[in-house]
Amino acid sequence: MVEVEELSFYYKKMVDSNLLELEVEIPGGKVTLKRHDPNTNPNNLRRRRTDFFPELLQSHIPDSLSASSKDYKQIVSPLNGVFYRSSSPQSAAFVKEGETVQPGTTLCIIEAMKVMNEIKADSSCKIVQILVENGKSVTKGQALFNCDPIA
Repeated sequence: MVEVEELSFYYKKMVDSNLLELEVEIPGGKVTLKRHDPNTNPNNLRRRRTDFFPELLQSHIPDSLSASSKDYKQIVSPLNGVFYRSSSPQSAAFVKEGETVQPGTTLCIIEAMKVMNEIKADSSCKIVQILVENGKSVTKGQALFNCDPIA
């Protein structure tokens, strides 16, 4: 259940950015906030924004919203680009959920400006969850994998 203080955080971001509607994905679903601007004709509302500074929101999600990932180490994207799970559409994925990897294991590729950048594991860990769909855009700092560190 979403707490009032969490909704207030998102509502403040919405007001500060002069948005009339904001949809935020949180663990367990989506929250849509709408506000009415008395100076605006309701028939002429601004288009919906679903890309509301994702890197800003990711870094400021209240602890109670990120509870599903706080027990895991997250591997994040070092740059903006397109996420690929394999080197080509015909190839097998570099890693699968539940798989244990060693340092230096290639986890994915992020294509940026026609350059394929391999993202490698920096330590031994178990891939618990792959957070991005193959072929989707990612932003710098966006979580790609939830991992369980192995000592």
